[in-house]
Amino acid sequence: TSDADGIYFRDRPETAPMTGQMDRLIMRNNVVTKNHSTGISLIFDTILPATFVFTNNTIVENLTKGVYCKSPLGSSFAFSNLISYSNGDNLGNTNLSVGFGSLSVTYSDIGGLTPLPSNIDKSPTFVAPLTGDYRLQDIPANDGIIDGGDSTILDQRPPGLRTTRSDMGAYGGPDAGIVGYVPPSEDIIGALGEPTYYIREDKLGTY
Repeated sequence: TSDADGIYFRDRPETAPMTGQMDRLIMRNNVVTKNHSTGISLIFDTILPATFVFTNNTIVENLTKGVYCKSPLGSSFAFSNLISYSNGDNLGNTNLSVGFGSLSVTYSDIGGLTPLPSNIDKSPTFVAPLTGDYRLQDIPANDGIIDGGDSTILDQRPPGLRTTRSDMGAYGGPDAGIVGYVPPSEDIIGALGEPTYYIREDKLGTY
């Protein structure tokens, strides 16, 4: 929980002499929720295009937007097995917004998004969101979210549910076992107007 963004990443031209421009960022198996601005902001103020891969993440109940991305023309953003729901007014552009660059969204549950063959718009039912537990309940209401992920990605079971086909959200896929949750009484609170986490250009990797 933060008074600003949950995760804020910015790759700026002035950092290039020290670290070089980042050209790829991978994020998987994260729960980002209840921030007072955007769940995840990714801003590439650079000249060369970059690639962003976002797999098995749950982004819910953030005040203004779920995921916001901005990049130079030629950058690509690939989202799969994503749950982005109940962010802002729950319209498609508040749950997932990309400025410039190419966008690929597959096997995802996104509020306000026009359903496509592999994507759905379905309110997920979690185990205990009031106490920070964003695992999916194994109930019929979650049909299509459970076992609705990319069929080439297999769940770690547990916490994956039903078959080995990946579930959407942070608790699906082969790395689902690394996800934990922090009860609200133990939240890491960012300073006023500051995000909870910055991703620095010299500390890049997989998150």
